[in-house]
Amino acid sequence: MPPSCATSVRLTELKGLVDGQPFRSFRIYMSDGAVHDIDNPNLIFLSRNNVVIGELSDDDESPQITHYGDPVHIVRVEVA
Repeated sequence: MPPSCATSVRLTELKGLVDGQPFRSFRIYMSDGAVHDIDNPNLIFLSRNNVVIGELSDDDESPQITHYGDPVHIVRVEVA
């Protein structure tokens, strides 16, 4: 693994959390210090080069994007 990826969370591990049954909430810590709580598996999208994290808006029907970036910047995950 390249040095820049040494502390990042593996994408396969993150996909396992998102797809886990039953789903358990988790918290993502980013390299810039941002923290994102994932309470719903439908509000996170993962691909090889992108992670998109959403949050439900006030009407609880339409999600809004709160983070869009490269998954290499995910440095830690905590399961609730």
